[in-house]
Amino acid sequence: MVQPRILFIDAYDSFSNNIITLVEGSLGVSVTKLTIDSPLPSHLHESYAGIIIGPGPGSPYEPADVGCIQQVWSLPEDQMLPVLGICLGFQSLVVHFGGAVERLPYPRHGIETDVQCCNDPLFVGIPTLRSVQYHSLHGVLGHTFENGDLWDSHETCPELVPLAWDIDHTFSRAPPTPEDSRIAFGRLNPTHILMSVKHETKPFYGVQFHPESVCSSPEARQVINNWWKIAKEWTSHRLISQPGETPEPSSVLSKLLDLENLSLAIIRDALIPNGDELIVLDSEMAQNSPLGNYSILGLVYPDTLRVSYSAGDKQVRLEQGDESTTETLGGDDRHIFTFLKTFMESRKKLHGNEKSPFWGGLMGYIGYEACLETLGIKAQPHPERPDLQFAFVERSIVIDHTARQLHVQSIKIDDQQWVNESASILGGLASPELRSEDQITEDHAENCPSRSNSSSSLSKEDSLESLDTSPSFSPSSADVDVNKLVTRTKFTIPDEVAYTRKIRECKTEIQHGNSYELCLTDQTKIDISSPISPWARYLRLRRVNPAPFGAFIRLGPITVLSSSPERFLSWTRPNMEDEVNCQFRPIKGTVKKRHENPDGSTRFVNIATAKEILASPKERAESLMIVDLIRHDLTGAQSRDVRTTSLMQVEEYESVYQLVTVIEGTMRPTCAANDPNYRPLSMGIDVLAASLPPGSMTGAPKKRSCQLLRGIEEEKPRSIYSGVLGYMDVRGGGDFSVVIRTAYRWDDETTETDETWRIGAGGAITDMSQELAEWDEMHTKVDAVLRSFKLVNQVSS
Repeated sequence: MVQPRILFIDAYDSFSNNIITLVEGSLGVSVTKLTIDSPLPSHLHESYAGIIIGPGPGSPYEPADVGCIQQVWSLPEDQMLPVLGICLGFQSLVVHFGGAVERLPYPRHGIETDVQCCNDPLFVGIPTLRSVQYHSLHGVLGHTFENGDLWDSHETCPELVPLAWDIDHTFSRAPPTPEDSRIAFGRLNPTHILMSVKHETKPFYGVQFHPESVCSSPEARQVINNWWKIAKEWTSHRLISQPGETPEPSSVLSKLLDLENLSLAIIRDALIPNGDELIVLDSEMAQNSPLGNYSILGLVYPDTLRVSYSAGDKQVRLEQGDESTTETLGGDDRHIFTFLKTFMESRKKLHGNEKSPFWGGLMGYIGYEACLETLGIKAQPHPERPDLQFAFVERSIVIDHTARQLHVQSIKIDDQQWVNESASILGGLASPELRSEDQITEDHAENCPSRSNSSSSLSKEDSLESLDTSPSFSPSSADVDVNKLVTRTKFTIPDEVAYTRKIRECKTEIQHGNSYELCLTDQTKIDISSPISPWARYLRLRRVNPAPFGAFIRLGPITVLSSSPERFLSWTRPNMEDEVNCQFRPIKGTVKKRHENPDGSTRFVNIATAKEILASPKERAESLMIVDLIRHDLTGAQSRDVRTTSLMQVEEYESVYQLVTVIEGTMRPTCAANDPNYRPLSMGIDVLAASLPPGSMTGAPKKRSCQLLRGIEEEKPRSIYSGVLGYMDVRGGGDFSVVIRTAYRWDDETTETDETWRIGAGGAITDMSQELAEWDEMHTKVDAVLRSFKLVNQVSS
């Protein structure tokens, strides 16, 4: 679980740290200290679960002595938080709601007394307690104690209810002094000294004694725990019962289930059997893999809020149901990532199951052309093809593959019923009699056509004998049924002569000193006549090329099928010190595992041979330049402890070996907690903006390389390829992969019977690059995705 945060308002008292230690140790919370002469942060209710106002010298009547404390009692109802006032905090509560403070006959500093308590939740099971007091003033509500009104409110301040008294202590009156002219002097020999109050309707409590003192009894310290229980119950009640303009809940509604034998496909079918739009971040890998621990299904509905952006005309479009608004971003300090930070800050959540990496938030992609804006490179506008697109996902399913558990979650208000019903449905499906995932795929192939409900019969030349039956691919029954529905597929691959010419152009620029490395890319086009659903096609891709960062996106005008092996950037939720840990995993260097010999035989490359190949000066230099580039990007994002925790290690994937580096860094807030710009939940987005486009897809130096590549690649947009896709969590975390090993299609190239898919691929060009080797590497990367389309005879051009 996320550790809740409590704001402690310090009136410069010598016992404040003792209170903070008691609170953190007893409640398991994180405490942030704010001094009384600091401005009260805005939107407290979005960052904190409660407030404790500490003791201090002076009088609650003196503004300089209480500072921002006065503002706490006047917070609007929708921003209100549970509050516990101690000593001066208690007295301030009394004065604000109509009571008074009076001078005691003599100070009670370090005095130990017995306190009588009522049966309120603050003192449940505690009829009396031994407490230590440090005060020379005491709160007065107007009680005379003559008619047994000890525990009733008084007409002078009817909103305050007395909860505890120190009884039968008599003192001689102390003479007034001029500086105490604003203090009302009370009766001689007071017999009842008020020790605790609560507000009748607001979650405000106060105690005059010091529960943190070494001589206060365990019962006195228990009051802190009791207040925390009251605070949590009040917050929970407000989430489900507050009328009118209900604020966003600070907690995530969720249920945890055992995964049993539920598969991704079964879960998808159970919850959205007829759904069109869906976002899946699919990371199922081997149990011993350091990656691929979680898969996330983000449910998208017609009324889901969507954010899309066109880089060329800087138009942000917000759509929800039939409503839409458009905003034009202007000025150097107003870019799309500033917009996204503000968007997420206004929707952040505080409490949920920490074991789930995603509670809700933005899921989607940032295309290459939107990434270029971070470098000041403008793109041509294509409003019908958004350069950035996210859905604000409120209902989600997170699969924990390691723990074999399932999180059913919602951040919608009053949505517990959906959580319960969805958990019940999935729980009922978790049985050995379930269909296999291949059967699910078969059903989709037959019953979920992409654009048409009609199916086509196979022609003679498109017989099943032409299936790819290489050792790395064995067709399942589902694949056979998919084949039955495919008619004709045409592959248009890059021209070898043109591609090798571009390689030479890259090397010329490098030799002239204009770049160290240029990541050249090109595009393969697939024209296909098939009613196969994109979801069924994706399930096939994840079988033939499993990867730690797979993804299926059907959102607006785009469909994306990704099997990316490369994490671009992940960042954690802020920890107790509001630090955010970031990780990059750039990939440079690729060795194909399976090679076709001229005689038709197959040659396989083992990992030892791959390590020898990837240890060459060319491969290491190619990787090193990107590693140093990313270290630069991370340092530029204010991280001062950039660490390379794994340098150029060979990792094995389904069809290739890759050279992978892990770079990490820690982000810390650069301003004080009371500064309006203190936004630890946005630090990950700052790193994202400072690091795009992915260095592994551009080269170094990054800006000059991108400018050169636009010319070499003939101004063709890369679109979503070379961009990133992933999520931004409402509690401040995030994870994005590089869009490689990916097929995508746009709706404006899709008809009732025909589809056009595109696959981008390429490689890093250095001065040591060999044209044939680079051409082969590009083909290796395309083939990882292309095999999911190569089901029958094709026509290539």
